[in-house]
Amino acid sequence: MSDINSEKTTHVYYNRDVDIDEFYVRDEFANVVKSTKKVYNHALECFAGHGAIGFNILDERLVNKLSLVDIYQPAIDFCQQTIKENNIADKCTTYCSGTLNIGFADKFDLVIGNPPWRGEVTNDVDTVNHVEHQLRKKVDPGWSAHNDFYEYINSITTLDVDIFLYEDIRFTTVDTFSTLITNAGLYVENVINDFGVGKTGYVIHMKKII
Repeated sequence: MSDINSEKTTHVYYNRDVDIDEFYVRDEFANVVKSTKKVYNHALECFAGHGAIGFNILDERLVNKLSLVDIYQPAIDFCQQTIKENNIADKCTTYCSGTLNIGFADKFDLVIGNPPWRGEVTNDVDTVNHVEHQLRKKVDPGWSAHNDFYEYINSITTLDVDIFLYEDIRFTTVDTFSTLITNAGLYVENVINDFGVGKTGYVIHMKKII
């Protein structure tokens, strides 16, 4: 168990089996959230992994409370370790779940997420990128997790919510998710391109149709 951010107030615990990609985009993601010029009451980080993005926006005082949800129990265990070691249990809640239909106590005014970018397993030559690894961290078979996200996101958020999802142009475009977005009662406020390592990512900023 390690932390990779000694320069931060909040030390985030992880191992490489959970993934470390979020450490490389956490400040860039915080800047995206800062662009709204708001301080949020309660943020939800979906597909949280070890929570580096969410803990960072909490560290930056962009949000008062943070909830983190991920399907992978070891990832949530790291989130809980971070919460314990940094004495932030009064501000943070974790959920191990593969669905957002879990009866949250609050409605969220900020939602952030770094979901799996691919809709199917690929034949990568990297030996660490085996099928189990891909399914846990990189692949959303048939976009099932995305479908669940868009099915429930409207019911768990406030009217003025800001939603930011980090996707990758190598595998999708905004049009890939346009029907899901519309059916969820959302619209695309804007798209932040050239995001992340290699500048292959993009962030979809969505809001509710009112």
